[in-house]
Amino acid sequence: ASAEAEATAIAEESLVSAEEQAWSEGQAAAAAASAAAAEAAGEAAAAAERAAMPDAIAVAAERGEKKAVMAWLDAGGRIDAPGEDGLTLLMVAAVYGKSAVAAELAAKEAAAEKVAGGATSEASAVPSAIVD
Repeated sequence: ASAEAEATAIAEESLVSAEEQAWSEGQAAAAAASAAAAEAAGEAAAAAERAAMPDAIAVAAERGEKKAVMAWLDAGGRIDAPGEDGLTLLMVAAVYGKSAVAAELAAKEAAAEKVAGGATSEASAVPSAIVD
């Protein structure tokens, strides 16, 4: 009976050890998944921030500062990046009557769309009186 009790105790101890190991592995997997999700969320937030138009560039478009606007685009800024108000550079330049900037942006956007194989929605929506 003593050998039986000892065998049972060993079996129970082995079972507890296996359960603890499974729990520990499950915790590690959950922690890894959580870390991966946090990293993905952080990357998404950073990408969204990079995609947005900085306020200073929106102001440059309002003022007709073509050199500053084009420099930002040449440095990797997106032509379709929205500002805080949801307007793109072309929209801002058109609204503020900055025809030289609007024309340059419309041409740049049309070229980008041509490369992408699509039609420019914004460039075609800007009245010719604004960019002429």
